Amino acid sequence: MPEFLHLDFRPASAGWIAQLQTKARNSSSEEVRARYETWAESGLGELALALATKLEVRQRVARRFRELMQRLFEEVEDAEDIGHLLEGGYVFSPTDPGLLYDICDSVDSVLFESRSAFEITGKFVVRFCDVILNRGVTQEDLIRVLNDAGHDVSWVEELRGNRILFFHETAPWIALEIQEREPLQFQLLVLKENLKDFDDPSKFITQSELSDVWDGYENSMTVIKEWLEAEIDAEPAC
Repeated sequence: MPEFLHLDFRPASAGWIAQLQTKARNSSSEEVRARYETWAESGLGELALALATKLEVRQRVARRFRELMQRLFEEVEDAEDIGHLLEGGYVFSPTDPGLLYDICDSVDSVLFESRSAFEITGKFVVRFCDVILNRGVTQEDLIRVLNDAGHDVSWVEELRGNRILFFHETAPWIALEIQEREPLQFQLLVLKENLKDFDDPSKFITQSELSDVWDGYENSMTVIKEWLEAEIDAEPAC
């Protein structure tokens, strides 16, 4: 007979969920406190764990991306023929050709995990409002919350579009935009097509744009958390 060993999952990347729990548990509203007692059976506990796990995975995916980019930076920096390659239109070959595919995989993972985290965040917030605040909200309402707070939400559509592109239509390729040779400065370009030139910015994603999408999600979580806390505080005291 097979035996099953549980593994120790205690993600630490969603402390703001614990803060919302504390806010609801200590609310001046008796109704909110009573609703909080249904946290587990309402499905909120499962969603909270899923979101916290997803955010932990997302952080680790980003760390791997940074480590791989550092390896690439060191190789390009040590290369003696960068000027020759640039001026002749030749390609740069890292010592380990697999490094390029690892970076492609890492970019794909950053996009996938970020989109997934955003969708699960939406599901969690919708369920939280239903259970704790006894009101219905939609993910579209959350976009309005972000807009009303002056938060740029253009990253949401960028993330959705790029995730669909690389999941259903094509693979990501990468190139480097060399900004300075001495000292070496470059940023990654994620190509949406197998490009020969870079005249059309719509055909690639810059590393800066990837960072903007990453930061857009991070900043949105702060806005949504503060909104939920304000909504809890607005519940009538008993």
